[in-house]
Amino acid sequence: MTNIHDFPERVLIVDDDPSSSFTFQTLCEEMNLVYNVFSDPMQAITEFKKDPHSYSIILSDFLMPGLNGLELIEKVFSIRDEIPIILITGHGTKEVAVEALRLGAFDYVNKPVNIKELSIIISRALKIQKILNENKELQKNLYSRLIPESFIGKSKKIQDVFHIIKRVAPTSASVLILGETGTGKELVAQAIHKQSDRKEERFVAVNCASIPEGLLESELFGHKKGAFTGADQDRAGLFYEANRGTLFLDEIGDLPMSLQAKLLRVIQEGKVRPVGSNQEISVNVRILTATHKNLVQLIHQEKFREDLYFRLNVVTIQLPSLKERKEDIPLLSDFFVKKYSKCYKSNSKKISTQAMVKLMNYAWPGNVRELENTIERAIIMAQSLVLQENDFLLTESNINSDFKTQKFTDLPSLSLLEKDYLQFVLHHTEGKRERAADILKINRKTLYKKIKDYGLEV
Repeated sequence: MTNIHDFPERVLIVDDDPSSSFTFQTLCEEMNLVYNVFSDPMQAITEFKKDPHSYSIILSDFLMPGLNGLELIEKVFSIRDEIPIILITGHGTKEVAVEALRLGAFDYVNKPVNIKELSIIISRALKIQKILNENKELQKNLYSRLIPESFIGKSKKIQDVFHIIKRVAPTSASVLILGETGTGKELVAQAIHKQSDRKEERFVAVNCASIPEGLLESELFGHKKGAFTGADQDRAGLFYEANRGTLFLDEIGDLPMSLQAKLLRVIQEGKVRPVGSNQEISVNVRILTATHKNLVQLIHQEKFREDLYFRLNVVTIQLPSLKERKEDIPLLSDFFVKKYSKCYKSNSKKISTQAMVKLMNYAWPGNVRELENTIERAIIMAQSLVLQENDFLLTESNINSDFKTQKFTDLPSLSLLEKDYLQFVLHHTEGKRERAADILKINRKTLYKKIKDYGLEV
């Protein structure tokens, strides 16, 4: 298995203190990292400009002649905005730390430096940088596989969906797409169409739940002039509009029983009869359907035809909820931040580590659509170039709901509950003990003792 030791990363060290600089160089050598060292921050910036993408991470002191660490962060991000920067200072105050994180620093470390802690932070930064690089590669390959841009992910469940799309798209098979609201069912339908031999023809989408029952038949099959009140001219209908192309029927579970028999007949015979007409029109349409409802349950309730179900369900694609593919949240978030920064012509923004932890811990009942709307709002309202936790308005009852549900179901002992909660908070703060102690409202000495007593992983 490949790790960071197989391909050495390059570190830019900026520190005017020879002793500290030597410590960082030694650590880099132990981690098999290539490094460049500069005591003059302005010279470091000049060198960084020459080839900014040759560096994977920056370690910078805070107090230096000519340029302090906060100013260095701003200059670096004006050249390349996604590189992780770790600020190291012997003059650390809470205000400096907050400002560093606000500007987009990955983390900060106080002197004297705990080498083990710093090595963990560096490893974590490189891992996150690897995820971002993988995201770029995914987006480069989007057009080659014709997957809609916002339908991205590297989780196994979403990769399985991509595999099914690739297999089923070139065929003429009907596909039933299942999934919760906001998971991207229409994006899947578009992807199937774009990879099919019908891609040059029309993709027509209709939401069966959004059209009144009295109008839906006319909308789908068309009507003749005078067929009903208000029908002052002939209308072709969506089946005719999608002829030789693809018709996507979203929320098929809401299709009235009276229309289900007519839809089944169209699928079987390839002909539609407009409302008020005695003549049939031949159509060649590939039908894709989607629903968030349980069709099998509707069949048992006699609200959905079983024969229609089997006609539509030649191939099933089950979309995972965002809760089931949380490892894709950083990739999706990065995509939406770039999309809406460009859309609203704002300066390129990015999400702080703490804010990303908040997004990862949220249950996302509205799935990807809710994530997109949340980030769009943050881009519009945020004042800073780095999006912080308070820029994302989330329903508190859905934050960490998984933890609460899982932990209380089995009625654990108080000590076990405390152990699990301590581990959860340490994970939430990414091992930052000072922040964990603040959340727990205990002093650091007590926290260290509990970590040791419980044998917790930090």
